Amino acid sequence: MPESAVQGELLAFDGKRAVIAYRGAMGVVNLEQGSQIIRSFKQPRHLSGAAIASNGRVVAANGEPAIHIWEPDGSHRSISMVGHEQQEKYKRQANPELGPVNVVTGPIRVAPDGNRVITQLSLNPPDLWDIRLGCKLRTYGMESSNLLIYRWDTDANFHRLVLAGSNRGEETGSLRVFDIASGDQTACHWFQGVPTHVSISADGTVAVVLVEWRGITVIDLDSGEVLGTFSGDSPIEEVAINRGGSLIVAIESTGRLHRLTVDGLDSQTRKNSL
Repeated sequence: MPESAVQGELLAFDGKRAVIAYRGAMGVVNLEQGSQIIRSFKQPRHLSGAAIASNGRVVAANGEPAIHIWEPDGSHRSISMVGHEQQEKYKRQANPELGPVNVVTGPIRVAPDGNRVITQLSLNPPDLWDIRLGCKLRTYGMESSNLLIYRWDTDANFHRLVLAGSNRGEETGSLRVFDIASGDQTACHWFQGVPTHVSISADGTVAVVLVEWRGITVIDLDSGEVLGTFSGDSPIEEVAINRGGSLIVAIESTGRLHRLTVDGLDSQTRKNSL
């Protein structure tokens, strides 16, 4: 490993810059200028996710629960995701080592302009926040109080949000597609089984879905057509699709990694996949 290389946990990557966690800190690495850290700041406790906007603003969510914002000039501020009374309740019930026992923040995504973020509390539907004003704008998927959201993702331009989840106690699940700006649900695709992971292409047209650890399904989000399926020799634990929507990475519980192309997936199982 080169001496200039930094060892740490990768939190976010936008193709040019990476946000990493290392030795109790967070750092921004400009990969076009090598691998050295160009900005660093203290890492919040119980961090659950981070993202970086095109203007250099870094955002993160943690178990306080709060949204943290670092500006390019190094200044920091945070926005509480719950009211003061709830915040104090979470702190009283928190385990000093593990953090709040009854709330966990999910991943976080930031709009290209750095002014809006989406994040999630526990398995509740995700929320859209205006971090300039410090206020929540809307919650997605609130039409069902029984809806559990296991994973979600957005396209690169922050136009489309996809939720993977199910209603409590049901053995079927769905992908729900939302217009981020209006909050309207534009499509819903049902599965035999509960989708536990989802990753969508940069243009928001293709999703790769992991259904109850059994295998992955690739779906056209506009038409609902299944583009292909894949299952490994052992349960699959993580999936992701690249920005162009052509390359998929799947990792089995054994650690085996699969590099898949959409065109190379088994298309003969389409009729049985949904």
